[in-house]
Amino acid sequence: MTKTQRVSAPDIHALVVGRLSGLVSPEQAHTLATIITDAELDGVHTHGLKRLQRLLDELQAGGIQPQGQLSCTASLGSWEVWDGGAAPGPLSALSCTERSVQLAQAQGIGCVSLRNTNHWLRPGYYGKQAAAQGCALLCWSNTLPNVVPHGGRHASIGNNPLTIALPTQPLPMVLDMALSQFSYGKLQAYAERKELLPVEGGYDAEGQATRDPQTVQQQLSASAIGLWKGTGLSMALDMLAALLSGGQSTDEIGRGGEEFNISQVFIAIDLVRLYGAGQLAQRSAELLEQLQRINPQVRWPGQGLAQRRQQHEQHGVEIESAFWRSLQ
Repeated sequence: MTKTQRVSAPDIHALVVGRLSGLVSPEQAHTLATIITDAELDGVHTHGLKRLQRLLDELQAGGIQPQGQLSCTASLGSWEVWDGGAAPGPLSALSCTERSVQLAQAQGIGCVSLRNTNHWLRPGYYGKQAAAQGCALLCWSNTLPNVVPHGGRHASIGNNPLTIALPTQPLPMVLDMALSQFSYGKLQAYAERKELLPVEGGYDAEGQATRDPQTVQQQLSASAIGLWKGTGLSMALDMLAALLSGGQSTDEIGRGGEEFNISQVFIAIDLVRLYGAGQLAQRSAELLEQLQRINPQVRWPGQGLAQRRQQHEQHGVEIESAFWRSLQ
């Protein structure tokens, strides 16, 4: 049986800051540690500490530039285009989220498209930040080719993570999903536990559907959600991100061999401007109550976050002891 231990949020935050020391500025380390710790508290472990080593490796290899400058290259009313300058992706994503919210609060809707960036860790974090300010947020990213399209034989489209967050009450609705049947973080989790996927999630070397997570992970051969529908959605999001940002497409990212210089989009809508804070809270609570009443056994996106977070804040996050020691 795998030995685990409970680790407090302050200890997780301190460890991440310590590991990032010397690679980024103290302020950058603090913000990155906050994003990673938030994922652990919400129980999204695949995009918390599990991503730290990859972040460290890319910083040390120079793929991520801590001194990179985020800059606005075009301003078109409520739509702005930004260049990430290869700065740490989560920091650029947070800045673009904040800017899209500012534009939305000034004009009702705000769009910020971003090129020349890198992995943003957990996109649901940015959705929660926008929702806390009364804004809905739609954001997505393209990736390197890591999904086999329906009817295809090799990975040629991205799993292009998509987040839709709504400022519902009493809890925000946060849909945070990849367009592969299983995210690569989830595939890693199943592989580490030596468990098969509950359903087929990709393809083996012969092109046969498989439930073996290690095979899918190693070959970057995940299957798309919804067969041809997920395939089409991946293609549309990739093209829209590339066009809106003036950045690279999934195919162009793949030619570099690593997942750098990717394209992202952040669209915020200020619902408070339309409803007012009180009416928005009342209406969103009514809509969530409808979902709960119609589907009492089905959770809406983000419903379990608050409960998991409360447990982790009170008792600490359960982490494999060997993994925690390796991080230290």
